[in-house]
Amino acid sequence: MKTSTPAPFVSVVVCAYNSERLIARAIEALLAQDYPHERYEIVVVDDGSCDRTQEIIRNYPVTIVRHETNLGRGAARNSGLAWIKGSIYVCFDDDCVVDPNWLSQLVEGYQQPDVAGVGSSIKEPTELRGLASRFTAAAGSFNPPSLRLGASKHPVHRFASYFMDQLFPEMPTSTVYRVRELNGATASFPVDVLRSVGGWDTSLRAVEDADLRSRIARKYPGSHFYTVSTALVIHDPEMSLRNFVYRPYARGLDTLRYYRSNRIIPPIFPFPILWLAASVLSALVNPLLGILVALVLPQLLYLWWPIRAVREAKLWHLLFTYLQLAEESATVVGLIRGQLLLRVKGGSARRL
Repeated sequence: MKTSTPAPFVSVVVCAYNSERLIARAIEALLAQDYPHERYEIVVVDDGSCDRTQEIIRNYPVTIVRHETNLGRGAARNSGLAWIKGSIYVCFDDDCVVDPNWLSQLVEGYQQPDVAGVGSSIKEPTELRGLASRFTAAAGSFNPPSLRLGASKHPVHRFASYFMDQLFPEMPTSTVYRVRELNGATASFPVDVLRSVGGWDTSLRAVEDADLRSRIARKYPGSHFYTVSTALVIHDPEMSLRNFVYRPYARGLDTLRYYRSNRIIPPIFPFPILWLAASVLSALVNPLLGILVALVLPQLLYLWWPIRAVREAKLWHLLFTYLQLAEESATVVGLIRGQLLLRVKGGSARRL
């Protein structure tokens, strides 16, 4: 008599920090999954919260791991890795919500060959709040980049790939498709793969998820990452304009360390430099001309937003040119700051 293969045991690790407003919603969505309840567990890592997060978590049938101080997302994910019992580790952030079939759909990705990790498709919230949230939703910022982007180490090829991805983004042709990266908020990995690379790098407070995927890809060159388009996640981070711009700047040092340690060329963003140079030179000729160039040039550099504004009849998309300029400028400045900090630290180390 033929017996069906039991569903893999899955461990969902929720990282929470000062999450009293969100954590109940996230846990309740996970408890409502249609995946066999005896085949998955929920582990919540409270990363040093100082609000009511711990009190709220205790109301639910989940395993609780507590950090006395905030150690960062990488350390929280590693703490979960030390406690879990499953063969598949699923990352989950406290600002995510999923439908009841999400986990079942995600696990379907593990039927693909040579799986190193499986991710979800990110869906924007029904009610988008603020210009920054609307931009990240329209830009698909939380969805994984295509395979062609970053395939080469040559700067010109990387920039050409970036430009083509903006104008002509690749669309999936099946429900499960290969990707270069996974969204860290709901990525999943075979537990043995995670442990073989030592889990997350706790010295990184940012881009720790990208660093993990790079190390997995190096250790398992024949393996692949996949995204399941039907495994939908609503990722609803609080995104003010200030945080939107400040975040890539603040992450500059960790981002640069990640690129260096994994021997990856940092992102090539010439448009902010071109915009600044053109605006300053025009202002030297005529101040009004400088203002005009500063306002109009982003519409020409980031041409895809005017195209979408016309095609989708949403003229407010024209504002997104300035948000993308601000985001890329903050990234460049953050990387420069990171380079300066590394030089200072390196000089201090040499003097010692």
